[in-house]
Amino acid sequence: MLLCLWPFNFHQTNQVTWEPEGGVRFTPPATAYTSAPPAKLALLREWTILLDVKALAPWRQGRILGYGLDERYNNLSVDQLFDDLILRIRTDGDQRPRAVVVQKLFEQSTDRRFMLAIAYDGNDISAYIDGIRKVRQKIGIIDYSSWDNLYPLILGSFANGKYGWRGIFYQLCVLSRAVMPEELNSPERLLRDTTAVLRYTFDEREGTTVIDHGRPSPAALLWSGEFSPYIRTVLQSPRDYWPNPRHPFIMDIIANIIIYIPVGFLLSILSVKRLGRIGQVIVVVVIALIMSLTVEIAQAYLPTRSSSSVDILTNGLGAYVGLFVHRKGWVEKILSALNVSFPRQFQKDPLPQTHSTK
Repeated sequence: MLLCLWPFNFHQTNQVTWEPEGGVRFTPPATAYTSAPPAKLALLREWTILLDVKALAPWRQGRILGYGLDERYNNLSVDQLFDDLILRIRTDGDQRPRAVVVQKLFEQSTDRRFMLAIAYDGNDISAYIDGIRKVRQKIGIIDYSSWDNLYPLILGSFANGKYGWRGIFYQLCVLSRAVMPEELNSPERLLRDTTAVLRYTFDEREGTTVIDHGRPSPAALLWSGEFSPYIRTVLQSPRDYWPNPRHPFIMDIIANIIIYIPVGFLLSILSVKRLGRIGQVIVVVVIALIMSLTVEIAQAYLPTRSSSSVDILTNGLGAYVGLFVHRKGWVEKILSALNVSFPRQFQKDPLPQTHSTK
């Protein structure tokens, strides 16, 4: 059970640091978020996001920025998943955010500073790297009434601090129109001639506040010295998980069942025989569920762990499997076949000791 809490880093420093040449480095665990919800972003009908960043190896997945909380409660987000960039945007209140994937974008961009531009013209969304269009996809008209203008803007992680991104921010801007491809050939001129709705230049070089130079209603970006995410998520729903095709959800289920099989096996040995079969099942499963619940609550405060409601159910199932294995005496049979003596107290139905009489 303690392995599920490794490395026990309940109190960690928020690894957001200023770069000597300018910019802010994020090294997980790291997060920063706006001092107030940037409601002005939900008022845009066309827009362009300009990100002057550098993705650092070997960390190759995480949330670069998000205007929301997680996968379900999210207006817009930009993620790195290995070599791919994934833009998620809510287009309809009845659906999860829609994903636009730019494949192999980070294949040649890791450890190299580049300008990422994401533009929406009211119908199509386009992604550019250093002025070169990488993808254009039709998503139709966005229903902005489905956006929640109370969400914060978060850099470097989810709102709960999970899925941290390793990289450097040099500039982040949001413009109130879709830029033309030729304008991206000179981003300095573009920013000089266009008023940004939101703009962080990351040139303060000290402190824990980044000023928003956009108009109107500036939303400063803040972070604390100790890692303190925007929210703590306890017993997260599977619908809020970050989808990772290289780490399928089914693998987590199998792992959580296997981990608690020994727990159920040992609890079955230690449980009182006079409880009866049903009573023993109830005691073993309830104890396992309490143990799992304790671990999941603690994991909500670990940057590298996630607190999941599904884990509790699968852990309980694993404990029941362990109890079932003990009742069937399968371990005893395997050890007997290998000519290994099985401790008497661990046997399914230990026989009473007999004393020879003369």
